[in-house]
Amino acid sequence: MNKPEISIPGAEDEIVRFILSNPVPEFGDPGRAGIIAQISSELGIGMVDPSVRALLWLADVEALLALRDGCMGSRAAFRLLLGHGGILFRDALTSWACDMLESWAEFTEDPFDLCRERDQRCVITRDVKKTRTVNVYPHRPAGASNAGSRATLWEALGVFWGEPRVAGWRQAVFGCGGANKLGNTMLLRDDVSQAWASLHFALRPVELSRDLKSLSVQFFWLPGQQCPSDVPLLSLPAFGPDNTGGWGFRNPWNSRRLQSGDFLRLLTHDPERCPLPSFELLEIQWYLHRAAALSGLSIPPQICLLDELQRRGGSEST
Repeated sequence: MNKPEISIPGAEDEIVRFILSNPVPEFGDPGRAGIIAQISSELGIGMVDPSVRALLWLADVEALLALRDGCMGSRAAFRLLLGHGGILFRDALTSWACDMLESWAEFTEDPFDLCRERDQRCVITRDVKKTRTVNVYPHRPAGASNAGSRATLWEALGVFWGEPRVAGWRQAVFGCGGANKLGNTMLLRDDVSQAWASLHFALRPVELSRDLKSLSVQFFWLPGQQCPSDVPLLSLPAFGPDNTGGWGFRNPWNSRRLQSGDFLRLLTHDPERCPLPSFELLEIQWYLHRAAALSGLSIPPQICLLDELQRRGGSEST
């Protein structure tokens, strides 16, 4: 299989190369640490919930500046929001993590024959056998019990990311009928889908071709460590060497084990009838998978395997 030729505009630039090789390029922004330090000093907060730290270090700089200015104008309210109210942001990320796993466990193939026709193989490993359709953005039925947490999630997005970006995300989600259409699906091998749903890797959308037939993405392993209940706000969340969690996926283009930063390509033969996964939905996943993993919400692989065995056992007995 020939390696995909990925041509990224500006890839020869040192800053662009840094961004493309880094799972958390936000950490390299020289101004970010200073703004977060100002927020910490203004509010007198040194220790926070891991979710607050993760979201602040991944947030848009413009949103950080707005938070800093808000802290200066209303210390008590923002101390409550980022300090004692941190549990709300944790609940929002926990909702995302749980929805991913529940959506994966409950997903049915029938409405998405077009996804299988479009992808044909696992979009990560290019395997044909033992594949299943998964949601990019976890679809939950209207009136589901998680409606309150999902609303909190959107409120959190509005706090840490700018309005134009969040508006684009909303349009993508609700333009997909609550994210239950073809643009919200991918075909993955069973074990790859487990790792996806349990936050062990994330995909960074990079470039959609002009003819809409090809979408370049990058694969990044995510940290799987647990976090204490409170962490130092000014210390970077841990994001060390690749933590594969025991998953043994191989890059189909070079036959080596998948490594963080590897480029992959999603393809479609008919962008009108079988559109590719939404760039914006993948972008939501890119931010929230990382934020949840850095908050200690990844699910250990052995638990994923046990849940899958129990699920299959229950299916076979009915």
